[in-house]
Amino acid sequence: MISGKGLIHLQRLANLERARDEGIASGNPLTGEELSRIVLKPNKRHIKGFGTGPRPSSYSSKYDAKCLTQEQQIQELRAEIEELKKKDEERDQEIANLKILVAQLMNGGGGNNHSSW
Repeated sequence: MISGKGLIHLQRLANLERARDEGIASGNPLTGEELSRIVLKPNKRHIKGFGTGPRPSSYSSKYDAKCLTQEQQIQELRAEIEELKKKDEERDQEIANLKILVAQLMNGGGGNNHSSW
């Protein structure tokens, strides 16, 4: 007597042979990859070349949490970069203002007017 799994394997073999024969008869033989997709159907736990892998639910939740943490870190770093850019622009403006003031003082146009300080 054939077990349940044995029966499933026999059905898959029959489906494989039928799909292969249909491809040959149509003049467009299927590749091994195409045959496996037709017969075995997509399996979320199947990793190409390695067979059945970890359960997606346990793997993906850890992966999602890690990605979320990394995304948060990226957003924080982007905000920090923007803040530093603003400070840099403010310093550049302050330096430009000081250069103008020094030039005015050097040309004697500064006088005793210290209202800009």
